Amino acid sequence: MGFWLCLVGGLQVRFGAWGQVGTDTIWLVANHEAATQSSSALTSFFAITIGPVSWTYPAEFYSLKIRGKAVSLTTATNWAFNTALAFAVPPGLASIVWKTYFIFATINFAACIHIFFMYPETVGHTLEEVEEIFQQGHVFTAWKIGREVGKKTVHEVITNDKVVHRKSLDEKSST
Repeated sequence: MGFWLCLVGGLQVRFGAWGQVGTDTIWLVANHEAATQSSSALTSFFAITIGPVSWTYPAEFYSLKIRGKAVSLTTATNWAFNTALAFAVPPGLASIVWKTYFIFATINFAACIHIFFMYPETVGHTLEEVEEIFQQGHVFTAWKIGREVGKKTVHEVITNDKVVHRKSLDEKSST
């Protein structure tokens, strides 16, 4: 994503210029097909890379007890930030034009570093295994988490279920 943002910003610098459209002075990129296509590619790469993460990842790392409310809160936060961007980007594009792309590229590269260190891979794990991965607290070492973390044998699952069931029965009988 950061690469595409830099590419689009660079093409805007190289092939764009201030121009008049009606009574408005705007930044125009005219008669350059690559600049237009790179903007479309940017949108496509966002849609298949980092775009869906805000919708899929939160559903995987909250415990079953709070998952519904937590995912609702992350979705509301996502919409709030999208609304803020809808108000902030047009003035940015109108005043600092192509530099807006480099600001977002910088944020994207910082996010890449953050994701590498803080977001463990969840592919191939059940929701219960993912919950255990997060309970172990791999802060700043997400890339070190092996495929075996959180995996349990059938015997471990059955034994754990019996212990949990026995504890809940004991709690009910004591009240």
